[in-house]
Amino acid sequence: MAEKLALFPIGAVLMPGGELMLRLHEPAYLNLARQMVQENKAVGFVYSDDEDELSNIASIGSIGIPVELTEFEDETAMMRIRGLERFEITKVDENNDILKAQVRYFEDQDINVDYTVLVNTVQEMLVNYQQIVADVDPDMLHPGPVEPSSYEFSFQVLDQISVTEEVRYEAMRMTEQKKRLEYCRDLLRKEISTLKFLMDEDMEEDSIHMVN
Repeated sequence: MAEKLALFPIGAVLMPGGELMLRLHEPAYLNLARQMVQENKAVGFVYSDDEDELSNIASIGSIGIPVELTEFEDETAMMRIRGLERFEITKVDENNDILKAQVRYFEDQDINVDYTVLVNTVQEMLVNYQQIVADVDPDMLHPGPVEPSSYEFSFQVLDQISVTEEVRYEAMRMTEQKKRLEYCRDLLRKEISTLKFLMDEDMEEDSIHMVN
C-alpha cells in the first residue's frame, strides 16, 4: 500500500516493536510530535547519520507511535516512541518545513512460518549475553521490550545488542524472518565471545597486579 508520510530523520534506527527516546528542539518537529499525540497521526522515522542533511536518509524506516511526550519550559521536549511496521521510501518531497515522502509498506516473505527452535536459541543466547554484560558494564544494558512470542522479536533483540546503527539497519532491510533471526544469533555469538575474551584479559591483568 502506497501512502504519503511526514518523516522524522533521526540518528538511530527505530525497530518495529522497539522503543527510542528523542529530544525535540526544532519547532516544526515539536509541532509534529504534538499532532502525533493529539490526532493519532502516522509518522515515519528514518535513520540519518547527518540529521541536518535531509537528502542523506535511509530508504527504509518504520512508523512510530508516541508512548510519552514531555514538554519543557525551554520549548524543547522528550518523546518516547514505539516502532510499528516498516516502509520503503519511493519518492522524497523536500519542499516543506517537514520532510515528506511517498512510501510503500512491506512485510517478511516468511511471516507465517514457525521458527520456534531458532527463536528459543536466540532467546537463550540473549539471556547469556545480558548476564555477561551485567558483569562487565551494567550501563551497556538496553532497557526495552523483548517478547519471544511476538513477530517483532528479532527486531527487539537487535535493540538489546551493543552494535552500530549500520548493523541494526542491515536487519531492517531483510525480508525474511529466518534470515534476521540467524543474523541475531550470529551477532550474539560474536558479542558473547568478545566479552568473554575481555573478561579473561581483565582477570589475567588482575592476577598479575596481585602477584606484583
